[in-house]
Amino acid sequence: MRKVHTLRSIQTLLRSVVLLGTLGGAAASAADLVPEARKGAQGPQVEAAFRHLQAHGYFPNAELARKYPGFRPAVAREPARPDLFDDAMEAALKRFQEAQGLRVTGALDAATRGLMQRSRCDSPDLYGFNARTAGLASFVAVSSWPQTNLSFAFLNGTPDLSANDSRNAVIGALQRWQAAAPVAFTEVGSGPVDLYVSWQYGDHGDGNPFAASTLAHAYYPSCSNAYSCAALAGDVHFNDGFGWTVNGTNYDLRSTALHELGHSLGLGHSPDAGAVMYAYYNGKIDLQPDDLNGIQSLYGVFRDTRTFDAGFYLALNGDLSAAFGSNVGAASRHWIDAGRTEGRSASPAFQVKEYLARYGDLQAAFGTNYPAALAHWTQNGITEGRQGSPAFSAPYYLSLHADLRNAFGNNYRAAMEHWVNAGLNEGRRGSPEFDPQYYLQANPDVAAAYGATNYRGGLTHWLTAGRAEGRRGAP
Repeated sequence: MRKVHTLRSIQTLLRSVVLLGTLGGAAASAADLVPEARKGAQGPQVEAAFRHLQAHGYFPNAELARKYPGFRPAVAREPARPDLFDDAMEAALKRFQEAQGLRVTGALDAATRGLMQRSRCDSPDLYGFNARTAGLASFVAVSSWPQTNLSFAFLNGTPDLSANDSRNAVIGALQRWQAAAPVAFTEVGSGPVDLYVSWQYGDHGDGNPFAASTLAHAYYPSCSNAYSCAALAGDVHFNDGFGWTVNGTNYDLRSTALHELGHSLGLGHSPDAGAVMYAYYNGKIDLQPDDLNGIQSLYGVFRDTRTFDAGFYLALNGDLSAAFGSNVGAASRHWIDAGRTEGRSASPAFQVKEYLARYGDLQAAFGTNYPAALAHWTQNGITEGRQGSPAFSAPYYLSLHADLRNAFGNNYRAAMEHWVNAGLNEGRRGSPEFDPQYYLQANPDVAAAYGATNYRGGLTHWLTAGRAEGRRGAP
C-alpha cells in the first residue's frame, strides 16, 4: 500500500539526494592556494579536492555504496594519500570536469576549484551517468513513478516564511514540472500520500541526518507498483536550520524546491550548467531545455489537453507573445504565476470566462475565482459533459462523429483529448458554434494568412478577432 507516516517518525530509504550549502571536506587557506595544481602536487587544497570528489562518487565511498545500491565510483582506486595528486586524482578530475561541462584538463585549475566551492547537491554525479556531453541528451534519468497522478502533502512549514509563501513556492515548483510532462499533483490532507514535504532539523529519523551545511534532501521514486512504494519515495526535507527566502537571494526556496522535486520525479544531475538539475546551485526558477528533455524522457511529451497549451496560450495573448516570443518555458511560468488567476484563455478546449458565462450555477458558485472554476472543469465539468469552450462540446462531438462514438462511447474526457490532439487538426467540427473547415473556406483572407488547412490557426483567429468582427464560426 502507499506510504503513510507522521512528522519525524519515518523509516529509511537508501537512495537519497542532498543539497549542500557549502563545500565539505578540508578547506585550504588563502596562502595554500595556487593558480593550478597538477599531477605531482600535494597539500591541503589537493586533499580538499579529494574529499569533495570522494563525497560525490568519484572515488570508493562506503557511505554512498550503502545509500545507493549498485553504486560504482568513477575511479576504482583512491590516491596513495588524500593530499597527493597522482594518476587516480587526475583521472577523477577529468571525469568530474566532463560531468560538470568544464574544460577537461585533468588539473585542479581555477574553474574547477571555483565550482567545487559552490553550493550543490550531494547525490553522486555519475549515478547513471555515462560520459555524456552537455546538450539535448545531457540529462540523467534515474527512475520514475509507475503512476502519473501523484498526491502530496505538507507535514509542516517554516518560521522563515508565511504559510502562503512557503506553500506557494513548493506548489509553484510542482506546477512547473506538471506543465512540462504528463504528471499531475493533487494536495491531500490525510490518507495515502506519494510525496511528503517538510522542514526538519538535524537527525530527523530518515537515516540521513542534516549536517550543518545541508540545505535539503529528496528521494528518488522507488516503487514496484503504484501501491507499493518505499517509505520515503519522492519525499522532500528542507533543513530548517537555514533561513529561507522567496526573493531570489540565498537560500531561495523556489529554486531549491524545483531542483529537489526533479529528483522526486526521478531525474539525476545534468552536466548542463544552465539546467535546473545541474549539481551546483544556480538559482534557476524556470525549467531549461535540458530539464524538459529529461522529464519528458521519463514521462513523455506533455500537452495539458484540459487547460493549457503553451503555443495556443501565446497565440491567444498577443501581449505575451510580444514579451516571450516562442519561449514555452516563459509562457508556462506566466500561466502558473498569473494567467490562471487573470482568467486568460490557454487551451482550445477550455476558456474559463466562457465557461462561467455559459453556466449560471458555476458563475454563482465561483464568481471571478478563475482557478476554482478551472479546478471544477478538470475534476467535474469534463465528465459531466459541460462545454468548456465555444469551439468544443464533448456530447456534440460524439453525436456528430460516429467513428468516435463507437470508439469512446460516452467517455467525454477521451473525446476531448481526441479533439485537441487530433480532431481539430483534422478539421473535425467540435461544437455547434465553430466548424474549422467552414471558417477557413468562408474567410479566404484568414485561410491565406494561416494556411488553407491550418484549422488551429483558424480557431485562434475566430477567438481573438473573428467573433468581434461578426464573422460566423459555423454555417
